[in-house]
Amino acid sequence: MKRLIHSAILLLFTVAGLTAVTPAHAESEPFVEYEITDSRFGFWLNSSLTAFTDASAKGSAPRGCQSWNDPVCISSTQILADLIQTPCLDNADRGCIERVEVSRGGKELENLSLLGEGNGSKIADTTFTLSDGSGGKITVPRGGGISLWRSSERDASGNYRIYMAHLLARYSYYCGNLRNVPTLSPIVITGKTCAAGTFDFKGSIIPVSLQPKVIYCDFFTFEDSCVVAENFSGQEQVSVTVRQDKSLTGWLFGRMQNAQFSITPLDAQFNKIRVTGESTFVPPLKASVAKKDIYKYPKLERYLKTVFNGSDKFEGKFNYNFKNQEGGWLTYEEFLKIPETKMLSQIYNRWDLFSAFEESLKPLQLTAVNNGVYSAPATNSIMWNFSSAIYESADSSPCSADRTKLHGLVVTNAPLYVTGPPQFESGVLNYRVAGIHNNLDGSEFKGEYNFVVRSDTARCYYGFSNAPIEARVTVVSNDGTEQIATVVVSERENLLQLSARGFTFSSPTIKVKLSQPVPITKVPAKTKITKITCVRGKSVKVVSGVNPKCPNGFKIRTSR
Repeated sequence: MKRLIHSAILLLFTVAGLTAVTPAHAESEPFVEYEITDSRFGFWLNSSLTAFTDASAKGSAPRGCQSWNDPVCISSTQILADLIQTPCLDNADRGCIERVEVSRGGKELENLSLLGEGNGSKIADTTFTLSDGSGGKITVPRGGGISLWRSSERDASGNYRIYMAHLLARYSYYCGNLRNVPTLSPIVITGKTCAAGTFDFKGSIIPVSLQPKVIYCDFFTFEDSCVVAENFSGQEQVSVTVRQDKSLTGWLFGRMQNAQFSITPLDAQFNKIRVTGESTFVPPLKASVAKKDIYKYPKLERYLKTVFNGSDKFEGKFNYNFKNQEGGWLTYEEFLKIPETKMLSQIYNRWDLFSAFEESLKPLQLTAVNNGVYSAPATNSIMWNFSSAIYESADSSPCSADRTKLHGLVVTNAPLYVTGPPQFESGVLNYRVAGIHNNLDGSEFKGEYNFVVRSDTARCYYGFSNAPIEARVTVVSNDGTEQIATVVVSERENLLQLSARGFTFSSPTIKVKLSQPVPITKVPAKTKITKITCVRGKSVKVVSGVNPKCPNGFKIRTSR
């Protein structure tokens, strides 16, 4: 199953053309390269439907569809829908952007005005009926162009400030052995066994400007103008409200500071989610090593020898090797002769890659790229985004396994972080991040981590009552030492908010220990016991207690 899932992910990125994004290398000698960059994932320029058949899985090219009713889509066994979410049309609309808010320099958030959508393809919505007999349905929302939103504030040139909202929801339709797609919901399709559902979501807000169109736009087109990506200053606060499929919640992850969220159920399939936070700087990193120099990095050499070992397995486990021209698996000697090798974190274990290349990783100055499917503009790496990605590791706790609820939001400026909820081990929530010590200008890079979790989810982890929760956040370096960091903990509106700032890298772990004070109970005063003597004729009885009384027929003996 793990191999199948990884193969599906690889297929998705291949369709998007991700492997073509990295700029050409200037060196002529063979080299191996690895990048850690959020921006390289880029922005989809058009909503699209991509169809696959059994034949395409064996090497035939996937084909695009104009709509869900396109004969190409109808005859396919798998459809991947990349849907750019459009502004909401009315209160009943779903899978759409309700509002975008921005402020600068500590001002109040401003609700921006919709300017319109970028030129591009339109995909109508569609609905599938669940096959469980409930009569329930799955709505796949429409897809459109990237939307532009205008502020009432003007820039130094007197032009209104404009922001681009790129929110991409990704849906999947699959026919065949449904055990291969356990996260999708079985649906009614005549003559086929099929399932459908969501598997990924990403949302970004960036400032842009409009420039006169000459011949070609480097980014994308809006009406008769070219949209040009601008840079955040780092002083912005951004908020976006979306009506999102519940199955794309669970945990959200992103790039921002001082993050907050709220959630309101809309119906059986959709929630309204509002995410707010400040823009943050995330340094892109790159390692490029000449293959003749790999021996100088023993850790890297050992890692590459395990991958390119003449087999597709290592120590009995599946290994992502590649084949040579004769169809055999690459040996390490053959790998050394290949002019260019780019190690993609979408294929290999990202933590193993970071560890192997750590010595040679350096800050990267990004350049703009555009392959026609999506674009990654040049940027100063100050960004604001969030996503609900495929989990890197399963959430084993039943307290947060239900992805129809939004349990929490994790944001960090660390170049590398776990795409999954914090792991709960031995009473502690652990969250792993990684980066390098210095920025491009040589200054020390300081880490930021912000964790917002539903109070009931946090209480479920520990079996707590509704009494206040106390939390301790620590940052532990990879050598086991505890770092000094600024920590803030608060609880309000049924959300527990934890943050840590000022820690350094390379691969620390954020540890969150929650506790609940034992309530102090009042100890009752010591009870005074009294004895009395009761008599009836010659019979005598002694009675003791807090307020003793003589039995019927007896009288208390009085002292003489």
